[in-house]
Amino acid sequence: MFFLPPQQMAAFQKAKFQAWMSLTDKYMDGFQKLTQLNVQTIRTLISENEGVTRPAPENASDVNEWQSKLLTQVPEKAASYSRHFFAIVSATGEQVAREAQSQFASYGGHMNEIFKTAVDHASEASEKAAVALETNLKQATTASVEATANAADSLAKETQSNVSAASNAMKTGGDTAMQSMNKPNQKH
Repeated sequence: MFFLPPQQMAAFQKAKFQAWMSLTDKYMDGFQKLTQLNVQTIRTLISENEGVTRPAPENASDVNEWQSKLLTQVPEKAASYSRHFFAIVSATGEQVAREAQSQFASYGGHMNEIFKTAVDHASEASEKAAVALETNLKQATTASVEATANAADSLAKETQSNVSAASNAMKTGGDTAMQSMNKPNQKH
């Protein structure tokens, strides 16, 4: 995990809060418009139906006319209400989508900055690790070369002393053999 500087973290939190508030404002505007539509619809229904509260007509043909007038107005009013409702909902949805897009673009910039910082920190850490590894390898190689050189020197000295000892032994043995060969010749 990487750690962000406090300034970047504060900027990120501020941007996130502003995005939240902006989206909430868009939703609340839509909710307020729907509330106003509902209040207006209720007021219209009340004002139009004040005439309905009058006593029902006594004549049967007047009752049929009265019912047909009420029933023909209901679908028209429901369709009008639905049109207004869906217009408000779609407008709010578009506003929220635009706001979300702009916030995403802004947020994406913040995220790019955060990722760039993280990559820079990771690069610095990997460079430090590479330098430390290289230094350790050089030290190990130097120590290994020195140990090998010391072992080779000691082996060469030991071999030289063994060769000198063998040479001396052969010389001494050869002199002794020569002396023993010469002694019998002198007796005769």
